Amino acid sequence: METNSLIQVQGIDKTFSVNGIHANRGISFEMKSGETIGITGENGAGKTTLVTILAGEMAADNGRIIISGQTAPNGIPNPQVGLVHQHPKLMPGRPVWESLVIGNPNIQLFGRRHIIGQLGKQLEDLHIEIPLTATPDRLTQGQLHLAELAAVLLRKPKLLILDEPTAACSADESQSILEILSKIKNTALIYIS
Repeated sequence: METNSLIQVQGIDKTFSVNGIHANRGISFEMKSGETIGITGENGAGKTTLVTILAGEMAADNGRIIISGQTAPNGIPNPQVGLVHQHPKLMPGRPVWESLVIGNPNIQLFGRRHIIGQLGKQLEDLHIEIPLTATPDRLTQGQLHLAELAAVLLRKPKLLILDEPTAACSADESQSILEILSKIKNTALIYIS
């Protein structure tokens, strides 16, 4: 594989020992900064397994992932990779702003009002509108996806992975997400459908 790639995925294998399903077999590809790829397939094809391995949320049985020339630890979340899950993972029962603070290196922790103000400015810069003091159960499916997308983008990942981000959204919510994605520069993007 080329050495000027931002991301190199080499020979990823994953078998689930519980049921013997071989979800990923020898997956290899590379991406440059700003490049977008799509991964499609039927339910159960191993797409979500692959992206959770890329994000470090699951360990591969074999293979390696290289980001900016450094081998990523297997099965350890990597701050250079942002994954927007198919089913958003915001903290239940807690205000949205709390989920956005976790892992955000650009927030100074000086009190609730100050934090919410900082987040509001960062979201405005991203053109994302979500009610920061609401709990996830008060948001539409599209707002949940926007909130998780915001949390990931605020960490400024080198690789952004979107696992069916518009699947349960209205047409307007889907359009908002796609408009935000069209403005992202210098980040490799994997879109799962």
